[in-house]
Amino acid sequence: MKKIFITLMALLMIAASLMLAGCNKNKDDNNQDQPEETETGKPIYYSRDSVYAYTLNDKNEATLVAYTGKAANVVVNRVDGKYKIVAIGSGAFAGNTYVKKIEINSPVKYIGDNAFASCTALETITLQSPVLEKIGENAFSGCITLTGFVIPSTTKTIGNQAFFKCGTGFHNKSP
Repeated sequence: MKKIFITLMALLMIAASLMLAGCNKNKDDNNQDQPEETETGKPIYYSRDSVYAYTLNDKNEATLVAYTGKAANVVVNRVDGKYKIVAIGSGAFAGNTYVKKIEINSPVKYIGDNAFASCTALETITLQSPVLEKIGENAFSGCITLTGFVIPSTTKTIGNQAFFKCGTGFHNKSP
């Protein structure tokens, strides 16, 4: 009986050790999780508070690929105070029903396809750094409470149906 107990305890300790060893297998040098990659092979990182998923380019600039937070007011600036956000990727905020106001303080040049699609509570988006060059297809489609958006003069491309089914009286404003 004593041998069985010791054997079971040893197996239990080995199993626990293997499980703990597996917890750190997807960490980078900054101790950030890398559980998956984009279709281009870039690793996806997560912010310290886990509300942002992002990729990094060669210049260590971030593209947001997902937002899972529940805040009503979101400020897009830097990820963890470290990486400047230069793009909001396809579907990054799509379907979020909590966000009402987004203030983009970072020099975002690109808003991807469906980036904010069906954000039904979204009322206001403010660009503090007007360097936006492209708004993807259906980027704000279905944002039924969004009533306006100031499109900076730097914007060269607006995708098909970028503002389809936005709020009543929706209008684009140019500076």
